Amino acid sequence: MLDLIQREIAQDPYYRNNFDNDGQKFVAWYLRRVLLRDDAQTRDDITDGPNDKEIDAVIVDDVDERVVIIQGKFIT
Repeated sequence: MLDLIQREIAQDPYYRNNFDNDGQKFVAWYLRRVLLRDDAQTRDDITDGPNDKEIDAVIVDDVDERVVIIQGKFIT
């Protein structure tokens, strides 16, 4: 599975053009492939950066009235 994820990230310029590190790219992959977020939603959902309190993405779902908090680790 790790090979598939790394291959998809490497082959899709969306990740290279929008995210700085492997952790962000992995969370973006998860948002797009597992949670089925579109490109704009994925970019908006990512919160990773300095002082992020270890939260990498937040989804506010008004339809289902829920908040999804994602914290990912990408270790090879």
